[in-house]
Amino acid sequence: MKSLKISLFITIIASLIVSLSACNSNEPTDSKNTLTTVSASIFPIYDIAKQIGGDKIQAHLLIQPGESPHTFEPTVTTKKNISNSNTVFVVGHLLDNWIENLVDDKSKVVVVDKNISLMRYEDDDHDEHEKDHASHDNHDDHDKDHDDHDKDHDDHDKDHDDDHDKDHDDHAGHAHGEFDPHYWLSPSNGIQIAFNIKEELKRLDSNNSDYYENNYKIFKSSIENLRDQLLDQSRTIQNAPFVTMHAAWEYYGNAFNLNIAGSFEPEAAEEPTPRYLKELQHTIEKENVKVIFSEPQLSISSLSAFISDNGLGIGILDPLGGSEDNDSYQKILQYNMDVLREKLEE
Repeated sequence: MKSLKISLFITIIASLIVSLSACNSNEPTDSKNTLTTVSASIFPIYDIAKQIGGDKIQAHLLIQPGESPHTFEPTVTTKKNISNSNTVFVVGHLLDNWIENLVDDKSKVVVVDKNISLMRYEDDDHDEHEKDHASHDNHDDHDKDHDDHDKDHDDHDKDHDDDHDKDHDDHAGHAHGEFDPHYWLSPSNGIQIAFNIKEELKRLDSNNSDYYENNYKIFKSSIENLRDQLLDQSRTIQNAPFVTMHAAWEYYGNAFNLNIAGSFEPEAAEEPTPRYLKELQHTIEKENVKVIFSEPQLSISSLSAFISDNGLGIGILDPLGGSEDNDSYQKILQYNMDVLREKLEE
């Protein structure tokens, strides 16, 4: 009996030790849970959020590198990360609108386009689209006014939120939305995206407001310097026309005064009609286009015959990044300029 009591006593002590060990092993997880948890739909937004949030946030990337937001299907992990996030940063304008269907509280979905001048898609033919492109040549004037946004940012919030809900409903019947969603490819817009993310993080975690403000200033300075360097690098290719796989590069093109002659796909993942291709071929001949650029997230199988028929070279631009060579927003901007120069200076 005495032996049984001793054995029982040892068992109880051992159980307590295991229980205490388990509690201790959970402490880092509990500590992590005190961080602001965010998700972002695409890598550029995710990386900007990380640069602003630093070690004060836990960030999840929803669309993994190599996947296209135009064809992405959410997984169980995607849904779990969204559910566990305090806020979800999205591009909006039908690029990642599926996220709204996966959240119980839609108020935690933050479209990062606030105070950004968006380009409209055109339903007309290629020439009409190019006319619209030219009307946006003053886009970089937005840089001069960027700091003024800080002053009137709060006044804009209410109007933007009200208008955005209406705009989103209006876009629902439009295959690609009313506005071009690839606005992160403009460095100036990247700065505004960072500002918008910074404001949201300050709202969620006011105790670290100064930390987020400082990181934003560092990011802003970094992008301004890089933008100036890229503009200087672009001068040798500004007159060289080129075609892209789909219309994702207008913001980048405007930022650096590039000559985008057209796109192979009238909309993402949509096969061009014979009439559309005939018009594009005419443009290629007229403007003496030598290169077409695809993207690593897109299949180029449909391009083979078109490339051969028009004697085009091909390059690969990357709007999303996330690979080992493009593991920051800054590297994405630089990589694409390097590829453009390599192909267009030949």
